[in-house]
Amino acid sequence: MKRLIVALSAFAIGTAAFAAPGEKDNTIFPQTTIDFEGRIIANACKLNTDLNGAPVQLGTYPAEYFTTTDIQTAPVTFNLKIEDCRLVQKLSGKTDEIEIETSSLTFSDLNNDYETMGVYNTNHLLAPIAEGGEQSAENIGVLVKYAKPGENTPDFESNDAYAINGASNLVSTADMRVLDDGVTIPMAAVMQKATDGDVTPGKVKARMKVVLQYK
Repeated sequence: MKRLIVALSAFAIGTAAFAAPGEKDNTIFPQTTIDFEGRIIANACKLNTDLNGAPVQLGTYPAEYFTTTDIQTAPVTFNLKIEDCRLVQKLSGKTDEIEIETSSLTFSDLNNDYETMGVYNTNHLLAPIAEGGEQSAENIGVLVKYAKPGENTPDFESNDAYAINGASNLVSTADMRVLDDGVTIPMAAVMQKATDGDVTPGKVKARMKVVLQYK
């Protein structure tokens, strides 16, 4: 009889330890819930310039103008334009809004000759592209900058806020000036000598890819 009582007691303890989850089990097995959120915007954002695909015309200069590597041509301004969505400081509930704090732009040099790009990109320049059998200028690149918050136009007197810094550069839109319409980002470009070598006459062409990323 004593052995039977001991066995039944052990069985009772075992069933209590593995009872169905209840109020007392919370102290043994901690629990939580996890929520998930996302957003669907009305349309995919698109990027363009206010030139509608036309090149930014940087002007015509003699080769002898570029005496040193810090000589730049006159800045030519243009606007990067966001279409079908807009950047805002704080979401209001509209389905075309992207938060500035969670978005960024990637600027990439599309020269695609990495040996050449290494020389130019080190100095924040887009490397020139030879196309269509035209005579291309040598030792001259294109410097592109964006306006920072508080600036009306990009500042070419300082050595920061380059659109290109290496072959590809990621920039938070919070570090750029976005006009009140939420779709316009002021930018500008110049031609600049790449190295201490001579600049040769010819056509200057460069191409930059811009990608908008948002969360």
